Formats: sequence, C-alpha cells, structure tokens
Amino acid sequence: AGAVLDAPAITDTTLPLLVYSHGYGGNMDMATYLMRQIASHGAVVVALEHTDGTASFTTLDNGDSLKFAPRMLSGEEQLER
Repeated sequence: AGAVLDAPAITDTTLPLLVYSHGYGGNMDMATYLMRQIASHGAVVVALEHTDGTASFTTLDNGDSLKFAPRMLSGEEQLER
C-alpha cells in the first residue's frame, strides 16, 4: 500500500530521516498510516521494533516470539496470588 519493494536508492539529494520508536506496549506497525504520509512528502522513515518485551508482540531474529511484558503476571495469575 504505497511502499515499493527494492526501490532504487535516491543518491542525488539529501533526505530528512525520521526514526519512529513505538511507546510501551506498541509495535512498529502502529503508526504505519502516519509514517507513509510523512514518507510521501520526501522523508526517509525507519520504524524500530523493540525486543525487550515493551512491544505488544515481537518475532525475534531466531524466529522465537516474544510477548508483551513477559515478566508481568496475567490478570488470572494476579488473582491467584
């Protein structure tokens, strides 16, 4: 939806860079609509995915899944304590 896979690099100009870092419990896809809009005006946009448990869901490089806040107890676990 607007992104081009393996698009040729633009080398004859300097473009602004925006680095998007999601908040606690978010993920790199949360603001895709906004990041696409910014990119359409000439900025290079990079979205990071945190691998420390602060993302809502992450797939690590080795293929393992990391759930949000893995050290937090679920609601049920909290009631059982």
